[in-house]
Amino acid sequence: MQHKYHPLRAIKDDIELGDTFRVEILEKLPSGSNQFDMFGREKYFIDLYDVIKHGYNKAPTTCCPKEDLLKTLEHCTPNTQMATYVSNIIDKRERPIYTHSVDDDSTDDIPSKSARKAKYDIQYAKSRLKRIPLDVQQGKYIEIKTAAEAAGESVNGYIKKAVEQRMQRDAE
Repeated sequence: MQHKYHPLRAIKDDIELGDTFRVEILEKLPSGSNQFDMFGREKYFIDLYDVIKHGYNKAPTTCCPKEDLLKTLEHCTPNTQMATYVSNIIDKRERPIYTHSVDDDSTDDIPSKSARKAKYDIQYAKSRLKRIPLDVQQGKYIEIKTAAEAAGESVNGYIKKAVEQRMQRDAE
């Protein structure tokens, strides 16, 4: 779902239309991770699930990478209020978010991310998807893939959109 207004309003509207939501821990960061690590993983999952186009995120991440802050710092006059401000942001984000001891076994009963993802994928596919085999010549596949990449879409998404457009045209 892509919405053109505030994500919280979009979520509320979707709930009112009968959509349901499930909260799932996608990954637990290792002990000693900092905000840069956390925001890097956030960006990874935003890209992985393409939630800018097909979800509620409006930005690729909520934080700029450390490299960008360091570049900003290079352009600041030393010992100015702006240089201090940027340095403080970097210092804060480099501090560990949490730490736990090696003996901490509180996550032993939590299935691994890959096991949870595999289980979810299988359940989702069984309940909501119908697989349609599609064979094309290799040359045609390259053409489709090139067109999909140019449109910023996956091959699967590109084909689905083409089918949907054809069905709409045929219905007119």
